[in-house]
Amino acid sequence: MIEHYTLDGASFKIPDVAPDIEWFKVTKNGRLANGDMTMDYIATKRKVTFSYEVMSQKELDTIKNIINLPKCFYKFTYVEGNITYPCVVYPGSLKYKKWRTGSIWYYKTITFSLIEK
Repeated sequence: MIEHYTLDGASFKIPDVAPDIEWFKVTKNGRLANGDMTMDYIATKRKVTFSYEVMSQKELDTIKNIINLPKCFYKFTYVEGNITYPCVVYPGSLKYKKWRTGSIWYYKTITFSLIEK
């Protein structure tokens, strides 16, 4: 089976390596008058970070066109250890470096994250 990723049904390039998956707790915290910390657990959320060594202009434009739609949230599904996880995410920043060979531009060290709502 070929692995693929979609945001609201739009496919994008399979990463060079498996994406990094982070699980983190969302909390609300503060301090009491005596200095003690208070903290309430809100939820556990996920962050999936995609990394690519090199991309063509077309591959990068595909990702940019998906994550720059005039909307905030996307349906996203990924598989971890034979378990399929659906979630609603928003995209983090897209980082890359430009690289040229002759007259053709490529992009390297590309990363972006999808963060659970």
